[in-house]
Amino acid sequence: FGEPKVLPITEKTPLHPISIYGMTKVAGEELCRIFSENYGLKTRILRFTSVYSGKNDKLDRVIPKFIIQAAKNEPLTIYGTGEETFDFTYIDDITKGIWDCIQETGKSQNLHDDFILSFGQPVSLKELAKIIIEETKSKSEIKYEKALQLSTTKCYADCKKAREILGFNP
Repeated sequence: FGEPKVLPITEKTPLHPISIYGMTKVAGEELCRIFSENYGLKTRILRFTSVYSGKNDKLDRVIPKFIIQAAKNEPLTIYGTGEETFDFTYIDDITKGIWDCIQETGKSQNLHDDFILSFGQPVSLKELAKIIIEETKSKSEIKYEKALQLSTTKCYADCKKAREILGFNP
């Protein structure tokens, strides 16, 4: 979605990627739509928001990093002002949403359709850091660094369509 002009984002929010990575996702979605229209292939696009697993792996960017820093009483580093907001969605909710989509039994009459799988609640990085410091009983402080290039500053979604059609309930 890039930097959305209206929040929360929905399936109708215009796509404005700000990176090559984002552009390749849009291109893939268009290929699915074209296959659907030309060959009658049933296609579903699933868009996730800020997926986390609670493990220190490449899927996560900020949550385990903050937890590790807090456990060591190191400063929690925020790249930006801390007001950047994201819609953190737990991996188990995403996998359940994927399964719900696979099991969807015709509530969507469209040959090609798209769904947002998200928790649906914005959390600022500053708020996230404070929660982690409190929950870990850390003595860490919050440190701010220059924002990373090509980062969005606000993103949260409304997964109403996935709730209604897929039964998605994060």
